[in-house]
Parts: sequence; structure tokens; C-alpha cells
Amino acid sequence: SNMQYSCAYWKDPKSDGNVATLEDAQVNKLTLIANKLKLEPGMRVLEIGCGWGGLAVFLAKNYGVHVTGITISNEQLKGAREWAEREGVSDLTSFEYRDYREQTGEFDRVVSIAMLEAVGYKNMDEYYDIIKRCLKNGGLALVHSIGANRSTKTASQVWITKYIFPNGFLPSLAQMCHFAEKKFVVEDVHNLSVDYSNTLLCWLENFNARVEDGTV
Repeated sequence: SNMQYSCAYWKDPKSDGNVATLEDAQVNKLTLIANKLKLEPGMRVLEIGCGWGGLAVFLAKNYGVHVTGITISNEQLKGAREWAEREGVSDLTSFEYRDYREQTGEFDRVVSIAMLEAVGYKNMDEYYDIIKRCLKNGGLALVHSIGANRSTKTASQVWITKYIFPNGFLPSLAQMCHFAEKKFVVEDVHNLSVDYSNTLLCWLENFNARVEDGTV
């Protein structure tokens, strides 16, 4: 497993159907991200919110780019560095404990997957400012987030806020574009709605299986 905890992408690139497993769908998602970023060997990539390092290691290993991943989780930082070492890409990756607002430097590409939900409405403008500041002229940025169907300025799902995403906020597409268009040219919008429901069903199945075998 590559420890992805965002929506997978189920469409089989080799046919009109879907891939069969969650693992294949998650690799599809990583490939989709790489293709949208139009990566070239030697490029410098910033990943805001690198999680356990799966995307950074994948991009470094398969596309020959150097990825700087930042996180505010010590456990994820340790895990990402260990993962890169196991995969032989420590020289192409740099994982740092850093708040995204403190990031400096310029990069050819900036990517942020399932991080925006933790930013909050009041910080969205600054979030996109940081991306713009860190992106070279002519560079590409990709932001992926769970989206809401309506625009609010506060979290609307009390249960999710309490148990899943404390202080979390799901931006609408309109809000994402509003803050992005003041700083970037929005070239591509991709909705993975059905893919997320399929991903959630697989997570539930895997979780229940681990409960049954006593792992959880």
C-alpha cells in the first residue's frame, strides 16, 4: 500500500471500465496527478501537506523530479523519510516539519492533496498566496480537496468536525476558483465525486475486515 488517504481514481486508462482494486486505483490517482503536472526530469516540486510521503516518493521514483514535502506531523515526517530511504529516492526527496505559511523558495511545480480541508475559509486567500509565492513564473500548481455543494464560511457538518476533521472546512468549487483566479489562470477542473464513493466503500470493507480478524 502507498498509504494514500484521499480519493482514488478508478477509471482504467487502458479500457472503458474501472480498475479492480483500491491499490490500482490509488496508483491511477498518483499517475493522474503526475500527468496533470506535466513533469520533466530535474524539476523541483513542492508538496504542501505530504502525508506519509507516498506521492513524493512516487513522483521522484517514476519521473526523476526532486520533491520537497512539508508536514506538521512528526510521525508522518519520520515515516516519509523512512519510505524514501526504502525506495532509494532519499537523494530526490526532502521532507521537512514546516507550516506551509513559513515555506520559502521557488519551485517548478506545487501540489497539495487533501490539505485545503484543514486550512479553513479565513486562511484560503493566504494559502493560495503561498502557492503563488513558491511557484516559478510559468509553473503549474495542482490543488485537490473534498468539495462542498454550497458555499459557506464555517464547517456545516458538526459530526465530521467533532470526530474526523477538527476545525475542518470543505470549500465549494466556487470558493476555490474565487481565491485561485485572483492569482492564477485556472486551466483544469476535475470532479472525482463517484470515485470517492467507491474509495469510501473500499475503506469501509477493509476496516471491517481488520475488525473481524482482530487487527483493529
